[in-house]
Amino acid sequence: MNKPRISKIASAIVIAVDLSTSAMAADTSSAMRCIILNPTGDAAVNVKITVIHEHSKTSRELITNDSGNFIAEDLCVGGPYTVIIDSNTYSDTTIDNIFLNLGNTHRINEQLQESNIKRMQVTGTNSVFGATAKKKFKS
Repeated sequence: MNKPRISKIASAIVIAVDLSTSAMAADTSSAMRCIILNPTGDAAVNVKITVIHEHSKTSRELITNDSGNFIAEDLCVGGPYTVIIDSNTYSDTTIDNIFLNLGNTHRINEQLQESNIKRMQVTGTNSVFGATAKKKFKS
């Protein structure tokens, strides 16, 4: 009666080992995880991120979450990759020559800088059919 129990345990071990090696063999990609901070060190929320694989010219667009994080999964191993960080509030940043390794997550921590764009207000007049109207335009 001891033999059937041992064979069940042995069968369970063989199945478990087989499943774990299958799972390891299925990992053929890589990932990128980033934390984007604003100039004061707080999370940069809703920043558009574009990840470009330079050889294939394929790209993915992502948006940072409330913690300033994003993760791009199932990326091709190798590279080079370019990451474009496009902020409506702060200066944009580009990171080039990123290479990914099989099964590893490449980590990027980036702090954005204040934007050098100056805002100005323009005031003008418009004459339509003899009537003059003042309009304010903001850029």
